[in-house]
Amino acid sequence: MYEESSKYADPHAVATDCVVEITSNEHLDRILATAAQVENPDAGYVDHHGNQRLPHRLIMIQVHANWCRACIGVRPKLLKLCARHPEVLCCKLNKGNHEDVAARLGIRALPTFVLYKNGKRIDHFTTADIETIEQGVLDNV
Repeated sequence: MYEESSKYADPHAVATDCVVEITSNEHLDRILATAAQVENPDAGYVDHHGNQRLPHRLIMIQVHANWCRACIGVRPKLLKLCARHPEVLCCKLNKGNHEDVAARLGIRALPTFVLYKNGKRIDHFTTADIETIEQGVLDNV
């Protein structure tokens, strides 16, 4: 079983699904720093409930906006993709609410997906095609 997404959650945010919402640059830094601490992704650890956990192998950030029809359309498919790939920590960033974080990520179009592995940015792509998104995940996991 892979680690719980709640480990990465902002304590002031409300979780509504399996996707962690990034709420600030500091929150993004905390997520990336936690992921970068994993020296051996196959080793895992025992959580505070005594369950064996494996760390996430990849972080995928969907940058979206409330007005973006393509972003809204891909959301249900993205939730299914996240459920199929528990080894991926799925995050989302609302560009309209967090322009500073979106600028840091260099976002120019929506929806954009940014991939991180071991705390380092490894890929990004702009698409609403779920097959392209899943292939990006599979290529980098």
